[in-house]
Amino acid sequence: MALSTADLCDKYIESPARLKIAEPVFRDFGGVKGFSGPIETIRCFESNPMIRKTLGEAGEGRVLVVDGGGSKRVAIMGDMLAKMGVENGWNGIILNGCIRDSAIIAKLPIGVKALNTYPLKSAKTHPGERGEGRVLVVDGGGSKRVAWFLAVLAKMGVDNGWSGVIINGCIRDSAIIRTMPIGVKALSTYPLKSAKTHPGERSCTVAFAGVEFKPGDHVYADEDGILVSETEMTFDE
Repeated sequence: MALSTADLCDKYIESPARLKIAEPVFRDFGGVKGFSGPIETIRCFESNPMIRKTLGEAGEGRVLVVDGGGSKRVAIMGDMLAKMGVENGWNGIILNGCIRDSAIIAKLPIGVKALNTYPLKSAKTHPGERGEGRVLVVDGGGSKRVAWFLAVLAKMGVDNGWSGVIINGCIRDSAIIRTMPIGVKALSTYPLKSAKTHPGERSCTVAFAGVEFKPGDHVYADEDGILVSETEMTFDE
Protein backbone atom coordinates (compact mmCIF):
# COMPACT_ATOMS: atom_id res chain seq x y z
CA MET A 1 0.00 0.00 0.00
CA ALA A 2 1.29 3.49 -0.88
CA LEU A 3 2.27 5.74 1.99
CA SER A 4 -0.16 8.61 2.55
CA THR A 5 1.41 12.01 1.92
CA ALA A 6 -0.82 13.50 4.61
CA ASP A 7 0.40 10.97 7.19
CA LEU A 8 4.01 11.47 6.10
CA CYS A 9 3.62 15.22 6.57
CA ASP A 10 2.27 14.69 10.07
CA LYS A 11 5.25 12.55 11.02
CA TYR A 12 8.14 14.16 9.15
CA ILE A 13 7.39 17.82 8.52
CA GLU A 14 9.75 18.96 11.29
CA SER A 15 12.24 16.09 11.06
CA PRO A 16 15.85 16.06 9.75
CA ALA A 17 14.53 14.32 6.61
CA ARG A 18 14.07 17.83 5.16
CA LEU A 19 10.67 17.14 3.72
CA LYS A 20 9.65 19.38 0.80
CA ILE A 21 6.10 19.78 -0.48
CA ALA A 22 5.40 20.59 -4.14
CA GLU A 23 2.90 23.27 -5.06
CA PRO A 24 -0.52 21.82 -6.01
CA VAL A 25 -0.27 22.30 -9.78
CA PHE A 26 -0.49 18.67 -10.96
CA ARG A 27 -3.34 16.43 -12.04
CA ASP A 28 -3.49 12.64 -11.67
CA PHE A 29 -3.70 10.61 -14.87
CA GLY A 30 -2.31 7.13 -14.20
CA GLY A 31 -4.19 4.07 -13.03
CA VAL A 32 -2.19 4.20 -9.79
CA LYS A 33 -2.82 7.28 -7.64
CA GLY A 34 -0.35 6.61 -4.84
CA PHE A 35 3.27 5.89 -5.77
CA SER A 36 6.79 6.49 -4.52
CA GLY A 37 10.40 5.63 -5.14
CA PRO A 38 13.91 6.97 -5.73
CA ILE A 39 14.05 9.83 -8.21
CA GLU A 40 15.55 9.84 -11.70
CA THR A 41 15.38 13.16 -13.55
CA ILE A 42 15.24 14.56 -17.06
CA ARG A 43 15.24 18.14 -18.32
CA CYS A 44 13.85 18.62 -21.82
CA PHE A 45 11.63 21.05 -23.69
CA GLU A 46 8.87 20.05 -26.11
CA SER A 47 10.90 16.97 -27.05
CA ASN A 48 10.78 13.45 -25.67
CA PRO A 49 13.66 11.28 -27.04
CA MET A 50 15.35 11.30 -23.63
CA ILE A 51 12.08 10.26 -21.96
CA ARG A 52 11.73 7.37 -24.38
CA LYS A 53 15.33 6.26 -23.83
CA THR A 54 15.02 6.40 -20.04
CA LEU A 55 11.68 4.61 -19.78
CA GLY A 56 13.13 1.93 -22.05
CA GLU A 57 15.61 1.07 -19.30
CA ALA A 58 14.93 -0.89 -16.12
CA GLY A 59 13.10 1.37 -13.69
CA GLU A 60 13.67 -0.81 -10.62
CA GLY A 61 10.89 0.93 -8.73
CA ARG A 62 12.07 4.45 -9.43
CA VAL A 63 9.99 7.52 -10.29
CA LEU A 64 10.92 9.53 -13.37
CA VAL A 65 10.64 13.29 -12.82
CA VAL A 66 10.61 15.29 -16.06
CA ASP A 67 11.05 19.04 -16.21
CA GLY A 68 9.40 19.90 -19.52
CA GLY A 69 9.68 23.62 -18.86
CA GLY A 70 5.99 23.85 -18.00
CA SER A 71 5.09 23.88 -21.70
CA LYS A 72 1.41 23.40 -22.56
CA ARG A 73 1.92 23.63 -26.31
CA VAL A 74 2.67 19.94 -26.93
CA ALA A 75 2.36 16.60 -25.14
CA ILE A 76 5.73 15.10 -24.28
CA MET A 77 4.29 11.73 -23.24
CA GLY A 78 1.55 9.48 -24.62
CA ASP A 79 0.26 6.00 -23.93
CA MET A 80 3.16 4.22 -25.68
CA LEU A 81 5.74 5.74 -23.34
CA ALA A 82 3.54 5.12 -20.30
CA LYS A 83 3.23 1.45 -21.32
CA MET A 84 7.01 1.32 -21.69
CA GLY A 85 7.31 2.58 -18.12
CA VAL A 86 4.99 -0.17 -16.88
CA GLU A 87 6.84 -2.89 -18.78
CA ASN A 88 10.21 -1.77 -17.45
CA GLY A 89 9.29 -1.44 -13.79
CA TRP A 90 8.92 2.31 -13.24
CA ASN A 91 6.64 3.16 -10.32
CA GLY A 92 5.57 6.54 -11.62
CA ILE A 93 6.19 9.58 -13.79
CA ILE A 94 5.87 13.24 -12.79
CA LEU A 95 5.90 15.70 -15.69
CA ASN A 96 6.19 19.46 -15.60
CA GLY A 97 4.40 19.47 -18.92
CA CYS A 98 1.50 17.80 -20.71
CA ILE A 99 0.50 14.28 -21.72
CA ARG A 100 -1.97 12.88 -24.24
CA ASP A 101 -3.87 9.56 -24.60
CA SER A 102 -5.11 10.18 -21.05
CA ALA A 103 -8.03 7.73 -21.30
CA ILE A 104 -5.62 4.88 -22.04
CA ILE A 105 -3.04 6.00 -19.47
CA ALA A 106 -5.80 6.04 -16.81
CA LYS A 107 -6.07 2.26 -17.19
CA LEU A 108 -2.36 1.50 -16.85
CA PRO A 109 -0.84 0.31 -13.55
CA ILE A 110 1.53 3.23 -13.14
CA GLY A 111 1.39 6.60 -11.41
CA VAL A 112 1.34 9.63 -13.72
CA LYS A 113 1.12 13.26 -12.66
CA ALA A 114 1.27 16.09 -15.19
CA LEU A 115 0.10 19.68 -15.61
CA ASN A 116 -2.62 18.86 -18.11
CA THR A 117 -3.46 17.10 -21.36
CA TYR A 118 -2.84 18.32 -24.92
CA PRO A 119 -3.61 16.39 -28.12
CA LEU A 120 -0.57 17.50 -30.16
CA LYS A 121 2.57 15.40 -29.74
CA SER A 122 6.01 16.95 -29.66
CA ALA A 123 7.63 17.29 -33.07
CA LYS A 124 10.98 18.26 -34.53
CA THR A 125 11.05 21.35 -36.72
CA HIS A 126 14.35 22.50 -38.19
CA PRO A 127 15.77 24.62 -41.03
CA GLY A 128 16.15 21.49 -43.19
CA GLU A 129 12.38 21.44 -43.74
CA ARG A 130 10.58 23.72 -46.16
CA GLY A 131 10.13 27.07 -44.46
CA GLU A 132 7.56 28.58 -46.82
CA GLY A 133 8.22 32.04 -45.41
CA ARG A 134 7.87 31.04 -41.78
CA VAL A 135 10.01 32.19 -38.84
CA LEU A 136 11.59 29.50 -36.65
CA VAL A 137 11.51 30.40 -32.93
CA VAL A 138 13.93 28.36 -30.83
CA ASP A 139 13.80 28.30 -27.03
CA GLY A 140 17.34 27.43 -26.04
CA GLY A 141 16.53 28.03 -22.39
CA GLY A 142 18.50 31.28 -22.43
CA SER A 143 21.75 29.31 -22.33
CA LYS A 144 24.95 31.21 -23.05
CA ARG A 145 27.19 28.17 -22.64
CA VAL A 146 26.98 26.95 -26.25
CA ALA A 147 25.97 28.24 -29.68
CA TRP A 148 22.73 26.72 -30.93
CA PHE A 149 22.94 28.17 -34.44
CA LEU A 150 25.81 28.14 -36.96
CA ALA A 151 26.44 29.46 -40.46
CA VAL A 152 25.67 26.07 -42.00
CA LEU A 153 22.19 26.13 -40.41
CA ALA A 154 21.60 29.70 -41.50
CA LYS A 155 22.48 28.71 -45.09
CA MET A 156 20.09 25.76 -44.79
CA GLY A 157 17.37 28.16 -43.69
CA VAL A 158 18.01 30.39 -46.70
CA ASP A 159 18.02 27.44 -49.11
CA ASN A 160 14.71 26.15 -47.73
CA GLY A 161 12.80 29.40 -47.68
CA TRP A 162 12.75 30.39 -44.01
CA SER A 163 12.24 34.12 -43.43
CA GLY A 164 14.06 34.23 -40.12
CA VAL A 165 15.19 32.57 -36.93
CA ILE A 166 14.73 33.88 -33.37
CA ILE A 167 16.80 32.11 -30.74
CA ASN A 168 16.60 32.32 -26.96
CA GLY A 169 20.27 31.40 -26.85
CA CYS A 170 23.53 32.05 -28.69
CA ILE A 171 24.85 31.77 -32.23
CA ARG A 172 28.32 31.60 -33.74
CA ASP A 173 29.79 32.36 -37.19
CA SER A 174 28.12 35.75 -36.85
CA ALA A 175 30.30 37.47 -39.48
CA ILE A 176 29.19 34.93 -42.08
CA ILE A 177 25.54 34.89 -41.00
CA ARG A 178 25.46 38.69 -41.28
CA THR A 179 26.02 38.39 -45.04
CA MET A 180 23.10 35.99 -45.60
CA PRO A 181 19.59 36.99 -46.74
CA ILE A 182 17.82 35.75 -43.63
CA GLY A 183 16.81 37.40 -40.39
CA VAL A 184 18.51 36.09 -37.24
CA LYS A 185 18.00 37.37 -33.71
CA ALA A 186 19.73 35.83 -30.70
CA LEU A 187 20.88 36.72 -27.21
CA SER A 188 24.58 36.83 -28.06
CA THR A 189 27.43 34.96 -29.72
CA TYR A 190 29.52 32.10 -28.33
CA PRO A 191 32.33 30.17 -30.09
CA LEU A 192 31.48 26.66 -28.82
CA LYS A 193 28.82 24.81 -30.79
CA SER A 194 26.21 22.63 -29.14
CA ALA A 195 26.06 18.86 -29.56
CA LYS A 196 24.47 17.76 -32.83
CA THR A 197 21.67 16.11 -30.94
CA HIS A 198 20.34 17.55 -27.73
CA PRO A 199 17.37 15.49 -26.58
CA GLY A 200 17.72 16.83 -23.05
CA GLU A 201 19.68 16.34 -19.85
CA ARG A 202 19.47 13.40 -17.51
CA SER A 203 20.33 12.84 -13.85
CA CYS A 204 20.45 16.56 -13.13
CA THR A 205 18.77 18.60 -10.42
CA VAL A 206 15.49 20.05 -11.69
CA ALA A 207 13.30 22.60 -9.93
CA PHE A 208 9.62 23.33 -10.43
CA ALA A 209 6.44 23.60 -8.34
CA GLY A 210 8.52 25.23 -5.62
CA VAL A 211 10.84 22.29 -4.90
CA GLU A 212 14.05 20.73 -6.18
CA PHE A 213 14.09 17.14 -7.41
CA LYS A 214 17.50 15.51 -7.17
CA PRO A 215 18.47 12.08 -8.53
CA GLY A 216 18.54 9.59 -5.66
CA ASP A 217 16.22 11.57 -3.42
CA HIS A 218 12.82 10.00 -2.67
CA VAL A 219 9.46 11.19 -3.92
CA TYR A 220 6.02 10.30 -2.55
CA ALA A 221 2.85 11.11 -4.47
CA ASP A 222 -0.86 10.52 -4.09
CA GLU A 223 -4.12 12.37 -4.63
CA ASP A 224 -3.20 14.88 -1.92
CA GLY A 225 0.12 15.99 -3.38
CA ILE A 226 3.82 15.37 -3.91
CA LEU A 227 6.53 15.17 -1.23
CA VAL A 228 10.30 15.03 -1.71
CA SER A 229 12.78 13.84 0.92
CA GLU A 230 16.54 13.41 0.90
CA THR A 231 16.08 10.07 2.70
CA GLU A 232 13.53 7.30 2.52
CA MET A 233 10.54 7.77 4.83
CA THR A 234 8.62 4.99 6.55
CA PHE A 235 6.28 4.57 9.49
CA ASP A 236 8.65 2.18 11.23
CA GLU A 237 9.72 3.30 14.64
